[in-house]
Amino acid sequence: MPRALRVAVGSFCAIGLLLATVGDLALAQTEAKTAPRAQAGAKTIPAPKVDPAKLREIPGLPDIVAAGFELTRDGEQLTYRVTFRNDGDGPIRCFNYLISDSRSGLEVRQVCGAEQQNWTLPPGETVTVEGAVNRSQLWVWPDEQGYMSMLRIRANHGTEQPEKDITNNHTQFKVIYWDQNRIQDLYR
Repeated sequence: MPRALRVAVGSFCAIGLLLATVGDLALAQTEAKTAPRAQAGAKTIPAPKVDPAKLREIPGLPDIVAAGFELTRDGEQLTYRVTFRNDGDGPIRCFNYLISDSRSGLEVRQVCGAEQQNWTLPPGETVTVEGAVNRSQLWVWPDEQGYMSMLRIRANHGTEQPEKDITNNHTQFKVIYWDQNRIQDLYR
């Protein structure tokens, strides 16, 4: 080993020993901290004992599923009825849904109103919403069977709250044939 390298290694070891010794001396001179004392006139309240059997895990994520979708027609108006189910592990807070035709979103509506902000849907439970859409709000175009439109609904539009799975939030399109007064699923 060259002499310069031996000197560098030796100096490094000497500095390390010096720092360790100074650190030990500094720790030896530090006073031990005493336990905090209660102030005169103040009560010390012991922490409550927790029964481990009563502890619950933090609830998991909810999962909003569009479980049912029905349309009925009365002249130029469509009435929809959609059932949303919570297939997740945690409760769903108040959420919104988007009504859309085949071209664009028409309107965002809330499942619960402003007066129901503490509303929740527990796991396994369902909620059904109803509403109406006019033909004038939809994109109408001709095909081989007459004038038609499409309508579908998507829950939790804009990722209002986190979920386990967002791919099951929307219904499939329903096709409305205005001339024949017929409504059917797009893929039948």
